[in-house]
This record gives sequence, structure tokens and C-alpha cells, in this order.
Amino acid sequence: MKVQKPEGQDNQNCLVETGWTIRSGVLELLEPFFTPLRYDSNDGSLWGDGRGKTWSVPSFRTFRGLPKQTAHDLLRITPAKYLEDHQNCAPSLRDLLKSCVNSSWSVELCGYYVGPYRADERFSIDSMVVYPNRELKDLEPELHRRPLRERWEIIAEELGLPFDGHEPDEIEPIIPPWNLEHGWWIWWD
Repeated sequence: MKVQKPEGQDNQNCLVETGWTIRSGVLELLEPFFTPLRYDSNDGSLWGDGRGKTWSVPSFRTFRGLPKQTAHDLLRITPAKYLEDHQNCAPSLRDLLKSCVNSSWSVELCGYYVGPYRADERFSIDSMVVYPNRELKDLEPELHRRPLRERWEIIAEELGLPFDGHEPDEIEPIIPPWNLEHGWWIWWD
């Protein structure tokens, strides 16, 4: 079944193939990183992935702590047309996944999954945690005093992300509950 994406989506109203996140293996890769927060508006139906596995699919789940290897696997299996999606002013899904895979810094991605019960089925990255290497640790005292735009310019350059037009809403120090290491939280509303 194909459904039309809702008006206002940034995909030239492309058609979305219902269940693509299941058949492609995206749901299976994201599942270990799902948070307890769960919104279900489905009827409890099960979905088959075409490979013999059946899933009880959430209509919405958040994920966090997604590491480099999973980002690499998501880049490999996500259909190209979905990699151009982005959360509001954030860089594209492709750019964020690539930055996690290719950065010399340790990066974990966070975001949300929208299941096939909704017309806007997708997964999106709305934040990342960057863990400091020696270079970033040396910059930290000064980085924290700089305006958001300057912090973003430094971090975006190191991560190979586009700078202009993709400024996050927050860049703050954090010790995330899933990793307990000091990092920098970067979030796009």
C-alpha cells in the first residue's frame, strides 16, 4: 500500500511505501536503542518483515545512544529517498549518519521512529551526543563561553556537517544516563 505524505513534508509529496521501515530492517536496527517512552495508536496488529520475523510495531518510539556501527548499517539499508529527510533545520539524515560513521570523535545519535500505521512513516535524528577527544577537551572551557553559533561552527566542521542553515537549538554539556561519560548535547527542535 502507498500513502501520500502529509502536506508540508519536505519531500516534494513523494509516495511512502507503507512498511518500508520493517522490510528494510530499519526497525530491527533501531529497536535495541528504543527508550521506554512508547506511543501506540495501532490496533495491535503484527507486521511481517518478509524474512520470517513478525513485529508488534509501535506507532511512535524515541531512541538514543545509537552508535557508529548501527549508523553505518542504517546508511547501508535505508532507501536513498528517505536519507534526504531531516528534522526541521537539522542536517539531512544521510549527513548525520555519515558524521557519526566518519568522525574521529565518538558520536551517538538520538531521535524517533514513526511506524507504518501513520502516513509519515520514518525515522529521524533530532539530536546527537559528541564525546570529547583530546582536541575537544582542550577546547571545552572556551567552547562553553562562546555563543551557540560559534560552538556549532567548530563542532560542525569537525563532524563534516553543513554549517549554514543547520544551527541547532541547543549545544550543552551533558552526561547522558545511558553512557555516563561527559559529552556535548546537540539538539534540533
